[in-house]
Amino acid sequence: MTSSSIFQSAPDKRWEQFTTNIDFCRRMVHSGAALESAAASQLNLGDLSKVQHTDLYRAAWVQAISALDHWLHQEIVSRAIAIINDRPTPRPDRLKGYAVSWETVEDMQNRSIDDVMTEHMTERLARDSYQKPDRIAEGLQYVTQKKQGQIWKEVAQVLGSEQTVDQVKQRQTDIAIRRNWIAHEADIEHLTGTRRPITASQTTSTIDWVENLAAAIRTVLNQSI
Repeated sequence: MTSSSIFQSAPDKRWEQFTTNIDFCRRMVHSGAALESAAASQLNLGDLSKVQHTDLYRAAWVQAISALDHWLHQEIVSRAIAIINDRPTPRPDRLKGYAVSWETVEDMQNRSIDDVMTEHMTERLARDSYQKPDRIAEGLQYVTQKKQGQIWKEVAQVLGSEQTVDQVKQRQTDIAIRRNWIAHEADIEHLTGTRRPITASQTTSTIDWVENLAAAIRTVLNQSI
């Protein structure tokens, strides 16, 4: 069995869940756009008139990044367990250095190593945020021998755009920063005290970017350890 085939022997439920979450984001944008169009036509929306269409765009933006973060956590843990179970597969340095307590080792005497390690890694990695490029690459190094620079170089190549590696990373950084403004600062511009503008097209572009980025990362991981 090759190093890449150990991750492709069964339907990818994690990816299916990710794309379902991305579709949910797109539906929020469609709902917001419908409200925006109805309001512009001066239709009687009843209680819906209290809903701000831009709030749906902001919610979709946050959800898209959450979908990416959630998928990456699941993907890293699942691939790490697969590598542990496949002896011929070389262990990435960061996975080789993964330490567990004696309590965890003792737990393995009564339960399967897979279950114990899945729980342990899921809990530990939950402290990490996989939203900005450097943190994403750090997480991926549990399951690949590639250095951070190589990871992003290959991701940029898979994306197939004319953007440089730095531009790809900056785009993801900007999207993550805007997500944090929305989630933690109500998207309010400090100088003006008003919310930053946001449109359906901007949000749709962001959702598309996140989906394409995840697909590129998945491709790079499947190419080799």
